[in-house]
Amino acid sequence: MALAISAVATLYLLLILGFSVRLVDGGGPWFVTGHALEDGELFDATRNAVAFATFTIAGGAAYLAYRRQRATDRTNALTTSRYEQDELGELRARFTTAVEQLAHSSATVRIAGVYSLAAVADQWLANDDVEQAQVAVDVLCGYMRLPYSPDLGANHQTKRVVKLERSDAGEATEEHFEFPQNDRVVRQTICRLLASKLRGLPLRNITAQSQAAPGAWSDLVFDFSGAHLVGANFEACRFNEPVEFVEAVFEGYASFEGAHFAETAAFAHTKFQASATFSGASAELIIWFDSAEFEQRADFSGATFGRFVCLGAKFAGVATFSGATFVKEPHFLASSAREWDFTRATFEHGANFYQAAALAHVTFEGATLTRRIVFNNTETPAATRHGPDRLVEWDSPDGDGADFSDVEWLPDLTDEAPALSDESRDLVD
Repeated sequence: MALAISAVATLYLLLILGFSVRLVDGGGPWFVTGHALEDGELFDATRNAVAFATFTIAGGAAYLAYRRQRATDRTNALTTSRYEQDELGELRARFTTAVEQLAHSSATVRIAGVYSLAAVADQWLANDDVEQAQVAVDVLCGYMRLPYSPDLGANHQTKRVVKLERSDAGEATEEHFEFPQNDRVVRQTICRLLASKLRGLPLRNITAQSQAAPGAWSDLVFDFSGAHLVGANFEACRFNEPVEFVEAVFEGYASFEGAHFAETAAFAHTKFQASATFSGASAELIIWFDSAEFEQRADFSGATFGRFVCLGAKFAGVATFSGATFVKEPHFLASSAREWDFTRATFEHGANFYQAAALAHVTFEGATLTRRIVFNNTETPAATRHGPDRLVEWDSPDGDGADFSDVEWLPDLTDEAPALSDESRDLVD
């Protein structure tokens, strides 16, 4: 076979050599006419033949290489497609398994499902499939919205049987109530995991000066509406998308210290059963606390709010806003607290306490008030009802008094309250 190929190649080169010779006197190729080559013609013919042969061979080799590369590319593309399909199928299978684990009666299996689902979400993000990663996060948030009883969630039982009175037929009836075993620890695990994905630094490396660096999941949407969160510590977490905590319940200490909200944050009708802190937090747009309930201390010290709206909120303890900055006019309409602390706070566009209730003690020591603060129709105890000297403490220990230029104080009960601004009226309505 090799000998035949060599013979064909030799014949091919001879043909090229012959036809490449310059025609002498129009006589045609020397091996056809049989005429002798003159001086220099043999060299020229050989040179032209070699050049032509080289070009032809190079072209053929390039064509063969092109065909081979196309075949290789097709093979690689097919292999990649099969790999992606296999990986997609594997991820979907892992997702299904993780969801099934979350529905298991054993707390250990459910915790394993939480971490498995997080691993699947991370892999989808690595594959630039944000939509599928969002689905995994929605499942975790959805688990937090499942019915939960603190009394039942902290024990190892999985079923409660209630025997009812005997029926007319003389038979006893029973009702069986099933619930997840040790569900409290599962919810704690989910809270810790989500927080770790929302902060750019490990919690042990967080300092008072640390910025809320974005985490791997900061660009995803979190909906905790109606959720029951246990031991929620979102310290230094960053939410780049809108976040919902509407009608959520925070069991135990809740921390958003140093957290950053780039979009709207809604805490309407949220219940904080223990102390809550938003110390050093920042909200670029609007943060809502409509009808929220703080059963213990609420700490917003050092926080920065683009827009703070608190309609009808109830602070059973002290509401601390010391050192806070309100970029736009905050609204505390119809809200109540045992004590308001605005020490060294900065109000860049005033504040509105319209119809706020139970302002037994309010302090603005060292605060900066560039525009008026409105206490229209505010209800206060009789001892503090009259006069700013009793309603507000303005003498700070270091002698730095607050700037009360153009401040509108609580009117006497016999006076007609000033009208609300259009913006405030819209919020009340």
